[in-house]
Amino acid sequence: MWSLYLKFVEDIDFDRTPLPELIVILVVVGFQFLLLGLFAEIIIRTNSKSVHREQSSDIKEVFENL
Repeated sequence: MWSLYLKFVEDIDFDRTPLPELIVILVVVGFQFLLLGLFAEIIIRTNSKSVHREQSSDIKEVFENL
C-alpha cells in the first residue's frame, strides 16, 4: 500500500526509498528464525529420546528391585 501511494501520489520510484533494503533484511531475519526453530526442534527431539530411554531403564530397575 505504501509503495503504491508513493508511486502514484508522490511520484517517487520504489527504488529511491529504503523499502527494498527493509524487505531484504526482513526476509533474511525471517529465514534465520525459521532455521533456528528447526534446529531447536531437532535438538529437543534428539535429547528427549535419550532422556526417555534413561528414565524407562530406571523404572525397570526400580520394579525389579521390588
